[in-house]
Amino acid sequence: MPEENNTFNPHDENLKPSYLSFKNYLKDLSKKSVDIKSFAGYFRRELLYKMQKDDFESPYLAMFDYELTFSGPEQNTISTRKIGFAVMYSNVSDDDLELQYQRIDDAEQIIKEFMARIKLDCADEKHFLYRAFKKEGAIVTPVELEDNSFGSEVTLEFNNNQSLKAHADKWTDNFLKC
Repeated sequence: MPEENNTFNPHDENLKPSYLSFKNYLKDLSKKSVDIKSFAGYFRRELLYKMQKDDFESPYLAMFDYELTFSGPEQNTISTRKIGFAVMYSNVSDDDLELQYQRIDDAEQIIKEFMARIKLDCADEKHFLYRAFKKEGAIVTPVELEDNSFGSEVTLEFNNNQSLKAHADKWTDNFLKC
């Protein structure tokens, strides 16, 4: 599974909220974080593949959930995106309960630092997530995975105006022509 090599610019005026922009944003934040050592996107197979590589270190950030819903009146559709990710520590001994609890706490602290950074980024009017982060929707819970990994996961919520306008060039039946 080759690693994609792209540069992410959250201030790109053409960047719009989408699955890929959120994935790339979290990957970019992971690279900038002094705490996070590795990143894996949404697919479990990507995480499993990367965990087999020598350069995949913990703590790591892994996306696990993405949800998009719509609400609002006809002319003002609001999209709500829920993004889930976990901060995990690998190879924590089965019999060291205190370290397991400590890793959950450590991961929670990293998540709070990510939330603080996201909150600041969303205050920047040039950022693609300007005014989108809804901290009230955040939910943080502890996680234990089968491979002796412990940490915390979070679900974050973002709201944006979202056009649901149909585009004639995407349809063959000319339904938009009057």
